[in-house]
Formats: sequence, structure tokens, C-alpha cells
Amino acid sequence: MLSDLTRKASKEYGVLDEDNQVARRDPAHRGGQRGYGSQRRPHGLRADLQEEDLRVAAGSPPSVPPGDIDTILFDAGGTLVFPDCSRVANLIGCKGEDCAGRLAESWYRTIYAYDELLLVTGKDWRGSPGDGMWTWFWNRMAEAAGLPPVSEEAAADIVESNRASNLWDQANPDAEPLLAHLAGRYRLGVVSNSDGTVAATLSKLGLDRWFSVIVDSEVVGVSKPDPGIFRHALEALDSEPERTVYVGDSYALDVRGASNAGVHPILLDPHGLHRYRGVPCIQALSELKQLF
Repeated sequence: MLSDLTRKASKEYGVLDEDNQVARRDPAHRGGQRGYGSQRRPHGLRADLQEEDLRVAAGSPPSVPPGDIDTILFDAGGTLVFPDCSRVANLIGCKGEDCAGRLAESWYRTIYAYDELLLVTGKDWRGSPGDGMWTWFWNRMAEAAGLPPVSEEAAADIVESNRASNLWDQANPDAEPLLAHLAGRYRLGVVSNSDGTVAATLSKLGLDRWFSVIVDSEVVGVSKPDPGIFRHALEALDSEPERTVYVGDSYALDVRGASNAGVHPILLDPHGLHRYRGVPCIQALSELKQLF
């Protein structure tokens, strides 16, 4: 169960409904995708958050000057790699042939709702012991995919399965071609909120060879959106923040963290959910080839 404070804030701002399921009034919900491609703030996002926390005005996304950039950093989960949705489907007891595909399609809508929860409650990215963060997260993903609710037991099974063998072991198919395109012309690195396994995961997928530094929050003891985690990468690469771009899929963690570190953020937003925020967005990693 979420704490009373989290539940109250989540209900108020459209993240959860009365049963701690995902509320259907946010634009990330499947079948409720209003506001795509517009500059309007979705229902449920506080106006003061846009001014105080988002730190950008709504309007056309600002440009990133590629000629001034010599370093590109990447988030890992949701950007370079994705969870194995076949494993997730099995763990939640979904037997349909299309379960894994539907879960995969729901990823970015789930991250949008996750961002809203973090912005509204100020919670740590992993939640707190006993607050039901991951039960909420996997329920959000299943609900966005149009699947039945995930029990607390099934959510715990997913967490345990990830501990036994990293769940985020599916490479973004755009990653390898993009990194090959950028290599030799830019300093490349990874900055990830993870559990100490991100370097091994990228090595298993053959992606680690492109990066001069891989920063894992569990290893360095600081996590996004704290700007300190970015400084670890910048120092290792001897890079300046104003000449660095960071690419990630979470507004609350990646965009705010990079901005706080003085780094140029680019948000991976395939469905256009964040356009109203006025931050640079791409719909696919492959688009970076046109920028850099």
C-alpha cells in the first residue's frame, strides 16, 4: 500500500484512483491520450509545478547547438535498454500471445505517470520500504496495456526476479547504430539510476564498448535528479556541462537532473506526452543522427 501522503497526493493530481489503480484522467492512460502534440498542460499537473519544478516555459522546444557539444551521456533503462516484457508477462500470469508486446508498448505512458508521481510527492525514485511503489508501477504498466491488475505478490515476484537476473536486458534496436555513428566524434558515457548492475548489463549486450564511463547510482552513492551523479561522469570524461547533452526517458529524473547539473537535456518521448513542457524531445534514438 502507498503511504497516506502519497495516496492523497496521487489521487489529487490524477495519478491513482480510489483503489490505488491508475486514474483514467491523465493523458498517459491508454484510450485517454488527449493533449498529444499540444502545448497544453495535461489535467492533473499542478500549475505551480510547471513554474517551480519544470523550470521551462511551455512553447516550442529549445534547440541544442550541436556544434558546441563534445560529450553525449545516456540514461540506461528506457533509453538504451528495456525490461524483458515476456518475463514480466509470465510473472503476472498473462498468457496471451500479445501480452509482452502490449506491456512493451505501455512503457513510456507508464514512465509519464511515474514522473508525475515523483513530481507530486517528491519521493525517491525507488520509493520507500513498504510504500508499494513497485506494486503501483507494475499495475500502472499493466493498466496502460489494458491488462488485469497486478497483485502485490506478482509485483514482489518481478522485483525478486530482477534481483536474480537483471530484467532490463533488452537492447533498444536503435542504440547500436546510433552509438556507432557517434563514436570517435563525441565522448560517450552512461549515467543511470540502477542497482549496481548496469555496467554488467551493457557488457552482456555488447553496448559497453562504446562508452568511456558508466556511472551507476548504486556504485557512486548518488542518484538522479541529484546533479552530483552527472559530475561523476563529467569528471571522468574531462567534459564541461555546457558542452554536454544527456538523453533519457524520464522528465522527473533525467531532464531535471541534467538541467540541475548544467547539462543540456534531450527527452526520449515517442508519444509526445511531454511536448507541453518545452524541453527538447525526440521520438526515437535514431533521430539523434540528424542532430549530431
